[in-house]
Amino acid sequence: MNTSTCSCSYAVVGPRLLRHPRQSKDRTAVNAAFNARNLTICSAVVPRHHTAHPSPRVDLACDRYLKTAQKSRSVLRPCASSSSSSPQPEPSSYSPPDPSASPSVPWTPEDLERMVQEEQANEEQALGATWRQFFTEDPEELFEYADRDYAFHTNTLSMMSSLNESQSEAVLFDPRRPLSIPSSVASEINGMGCWRLANSVDAAIQFLVTRIEGSWRELLKSDLNLYPPIEWKAHGWDWCDSMDPGMELEGFADVDVPNPKPGEEGFPRLLLENRIYCSKVFRKLHIEVAIRQDGLQVLHVVLYPRYKYDLPILAMDLVIAKDRVSLVVVDACPISKNKTLPPHYMQTMHELQELFLTNASNQRKIPEWGKAIFSPLCVCMTPKDGEELAGVMKYMVALHRAHLMLTYLIQPVDESTRRGALKAAELLEGHKRFVEKQLENKKTSRVLETAFGEAWTTAYMQEVMFDFKPDSEPPFVDASIFQLYDYYDDYPELGGLAEEFVGLRDSVDKERAEEYLNELLITASEPGNPFNPSSSSSERPSGSGNLPASSGESQEEEEEERPAPLSSAEVAARIRAEWAMTKMYETDLQFKASVDAVIPEAWQLLVDGTLGTVLVDYLKGAIGEDSVEEAQDSRDS
Repeated sequence: MNTSTCSCSYAVVGPRLLRHPRQSKDRTAVNAAFNARNLTICSAVVPRHHTAHPSPRVDLACDRYLKTAQKSRSVLRPCASSSSSSPQPEPSSYSPPDPSASPSVPWTPEDLERMVQEEQANEEQALGATWRQFFTEDPEELFEYADRDYAFHTNTLSMMSSLNESQSEAVLFDPRRPLSIPSSVASEINGMGCWRLANSVDAAIQFLVTRIEGSWRELLKSDLNLYPPIEWKAHGWDWCDSMDPGMELEGFADVDVPNPKPGEEGFPRLLLENRIYCSKVFRKLHIEVAIRQDGLQVLHVVLYPRYKYDLPILAMDLVIAKDRVSLVVVDACPISKNKTLPPHYMQTMHELQELFLTNASNQRKIPEWGKAIFSPLCVCMTPKDGEELAGVMKYMVALHRAHLMLTYLIQPVDESTRRGALKAAELLEGHKRFVEKQLENKKTSRVLETAFGEAWTTAYMQEVMFDFKPDSEPPFVDASIFQLYDYYDDYPELGGLAEEFVGLRDSVDKERAEEYLNELLITASEPGNPFNPSSSSSERPSGSGNLPASSGESQEEEEEERPAPLSSAEVAARIRAEWAMTKMYETDLQFKASVDAVIPEAWQLLVDGTLGTVLVDYLKGAIGEDSVEEAQDSRDS
C-alpha cells in the first residue's frame, strides 16, 4: 500500500475498551423480571470484570463501569426513565381492555399479540440501555483502548521508579494497579503472531487481524475455544496453497515450490490462511487472510452466533488491489424475520459511523444478493485517502468490540415455550438466508475456482466460509472459574479426590522436611549451617545487603554492628530451613502444639509468612544455649 495513501491511517491506528464481565450461571449479567403493567429491570447484577490480565488502570472508563455495576445491584433504571441517549420505542396508542371494569369482555388474540409485542419492545429497550452504558459516555474508547492501556502502564512504571521501597511494595500489591502488561498491549506487541502470512500482507490487514483476534482473546477469555480441528484442519483448510491444493507437500509448498512467473501455469498463486474459534455465544468466529501473487489481498471476518441466540451476524471484509484498499464492507446482518436490527443496535451503529466515518455518504452500490441480508446501515465503500481508511478501520474495531460486549447480556431463546420455539425457528431461517445469499456472491467463488477448481471451492465455501449445520453445532467447553465451582458441586466425589491428593502431598512434604531438619541438626556445628550458633548472621539479606548510609559516629557504629552478608549457599540453606520448619508446623500436629505453647502468635506469623524465620532463629538460639550448658558440664566434670 502506498505510504501517501495510508500514512494517516497508521498514525491514528493504535488503542482500549473497558473490560467487561463474563456471564455465568450463578452471577447473571442481566436478570429481567417483567409484568404486564409496569415493565422494569428488577435486578441487573454485573459480575466482576476480568481480562487476560487484570484491568491495568483505574480511569474514567473503569469508574464509569463500576458505577454502572453499583447501580445495577439494586434497580438499574425503569424503562420509562431510561437515558435520553438510549433508543426509545414508539409510544403505543393501544390500551388493552380492563378486565376488572369489563369482566364479561375477554381479551382477543389481537390484544394478546399487541401485549407480547410491547413486552418484547420493553425487553429490547432494557437490554439496550444496559449494554450502551458500557460505552455511551466515551465511545472513542472502543477504539483507543490499547493506547490508553499503554499510557497507563507506562505511567505506573514511571511512578514506581520514583518511590521508595515501602511505597513500591504498596503499589506492587495494589490490585488496581497490576504491573503485568495489559492484554491489549500484549496483543499489539505480538501482532499477527505465528500467522504464516504475517509478513506478507498489507499493514491495514495486519492491524485489523491483531485487533480482532486480540479482542477475542481479551473479551471472550474463558469462553474462547478452538473450533473442532476435525471440521477444518483435518481437511487442510487452515492453510491452502493453489500450487498444492491436494496437500501433497503437507502444507509446505510455499517453501518448496517457487512462485510461477506470469504466463506460466498456476499464475497467479493464491494463499489462504484461516483461524476459526467458537464460544458459548458464537458457534463460529472465522477470520481468513488471503494473498494472491498479482497483489490481491483479502481480509474476511464473520462472527456467527449460535442458532439459539438472537444476535446479528457481524461480517467484515477488506479488499486490497494494486496496493490500495478497493473495498470495505462492514455490517451487522439482521437475522430476524423482518430483516431489521433492534433500535439500540441501530443507534449504536449510527453513532459510531458519525464518530469515525468522515464521509458516511461515500457508499458503493450494494449487490442484489447483499440487499437481502445487509442492514440499512451497512458500510460498503472505497476509501479515497488515508483519512477515510483510518476512519473505517476505527469503525470496524469499535463496532466489533461493542458487538462482543453485547454477548455478556444475552441468553439463548427458551424453546420450551411457544413464543421461544417460534423465535428459534425465525433465527434459524435468518441464518439460512444469510448463508444462501452469501453463496450467490460470484466474485468470491470465481477467485477461488480459478485457483483451486470448482469442487474444492464448493466444499470450502459451504464448509468453512458459509456453513449451515443446525444439527451439529461445535461443543463449548466452559473454562470459567464459575463452571469449575459448579462442576465440583455436581460431582462431590471429586472433592474427596482433591483432599486425598492434598493429604498425599502433605505427607511427602512432611517427610522431606523431617529429613532435611534432621540433617541440619546433625551438622549444626558446621560452617554455613543456619542452626550454627557461631554463624555470622541469622537474617536473610534484602536487595544488595547494604543498609542506608548515615553520618558520623552512628554510621561507624552501625557498620561495626552490621553482620557480614550471607553467602549464596548460606542463603539457600536458610530458605530451605525456613520452609522445613513451616511445613512441619502445617503437617505435624504434635510439632504444632509444641510451637503454639512456646509462641502463642505462631498462627498469625504463619499467615504473615514469617513463621519459618522466627522458628529457625528460635531453634538456633536453643542450640546455642545447649552448647554452652554442655561446655560447662564437661568443664565441671
